[in-house]
Amino acid sequence: MGGCQIATLSVVHRRLFSTTVLLDPAIGPPDHGLHALGLEKLTLRRKTTWASKEAAGVWARKCFRTWDSDVVDLFLKHAIKPVAGDDSSVTLTTGHYQELINYLKPRFIHDNHVKDPEIVYQTGLVDMFHMLELVTCSTLFLCGGKSSLSVPHVRKLWLSKIGEKGYSKLPGEKWRSKVEVLPHVGHFLAMEDPKGCAEALATWINDESSGWEYGSSTQEKMKRQNHAALRRTSEKWMQSLRTKL
Repeated sequence: MGGCQIATLSVVHRRLFSTTVLLDPAIGPPDHGLHALGLEKLTLRRKTTWASKEAAGVWARKCFRTWDSDVVDLFLKHAIKPVAGDDSSVTLTTGHYQELINYLKPRFIHDNHVKDPEIVYQTGLVDMFHMLELVTCSTLFLCGGKSSLSVPHVRKLWLSKIGEKGYSKLPGEKWRSKVEVLPHVGHFLAMEDPKGCAEALATWINDESSGWEYGSSTQEKMKRQNHAALRRTSEKWMQSLRTKL
């Protein structure tokens, strides 16, 4: 699941996450939408079938030469499958279509125009940009310094908007947001530098876990109180309110 979808879920479901880590998320303003990135062109031009698994390996190690070698090995293990009815050829487990619909809306499903389709881009990353102010938890944006998605001015916009409205924020609840950049990698930072990503995530999660543990223990204390104790607590609260309202 991508960072854009995770951020969207934090808006839709208020208590689903206590914190999120978004890896170079595809979230941007209207002038930085999918129409400006050209990802659909790269998808349609990308090779998907090879004469043998060895040939696929040569291609992958050249195409993904910036990736960690262990990640490329995992790609070749899980992302390549035999071509049906062919003893030697291999193809991608997930083909062009599955990737393409991340960028373009498959209009032919509804209007049946397959020969002269209207190009309509997915709008999720721009929609989520407008909803950043409604995000309901602490957020780390972990980005690649060479990425074309998380360019510097977009990162600044993220931080200026994230959680701005305090949507459903409880009294005393603290959210924080941070952008951290791994300068030597691009959008595929988890594949290029898995260790660097893991270290950044571990630091963030360690810091966030203390707040989560406090909130969790407070809720548990309330759950353990019997009905009479809960009633006394609520009565004290209401009595205090009467002196102020």
